[in-house]
Amino acid sequence: MTTKVRIEIVQEHMPVIVEVLRSDGTIQHTCELDTTGNSVAEYVHSGQTLRVREMTTAEIHARSNP
Repeated sequence: MTTKVRIEIVQEHMPVIVEVLRSDGTIQHTCELDTTGNSVAEYVHSGQTLRVREMTTAEIHARSNP
């Protein structure tokens, strides 16, 4: 079974990372959302997990200082 999920930032918030995890827990791919109105649509297949989490302080600093 496949499910389409749309995630959107609807109010000012810490940047978030959307991760699609394989059934063994490894990350298949990620997406970052950081601005109100940003959104992403993901297809999650059987055995996969979708995780949405706030960026850590270290991740935010790494983004701004490549």
